[in-house]
Amino acid sequence: MDKNHEVVGETGSAPGDIVGYEAAAELLGIPINTLYGWVHAKRVPHIRLGSRSVRFSRRRLLAHLAAHAVEVAP
Repeated sequence: MDKNHEVVGETGSAPGDIVGYEAAAELLGIPINTLYGWVHAKRVPHIRLGSRSVRFSRRRLLAHLAAHAVEVAP
């Protein structure tokens, strides 16, 4: 496989696309404690690897942000 093709897993994420809480909170521009709450309430897309192990797809987080954008009136 050449370097221009990404291997995509069942989550729809490429290997370098997966991040932890700190990077996800920074990407979303929110405090990490807010992200903990959002994960608990299932308000943000995440991947649960175990009872205490959670990861995030950058691609899915950005799509989540775009889906919740509010358009301004002209």
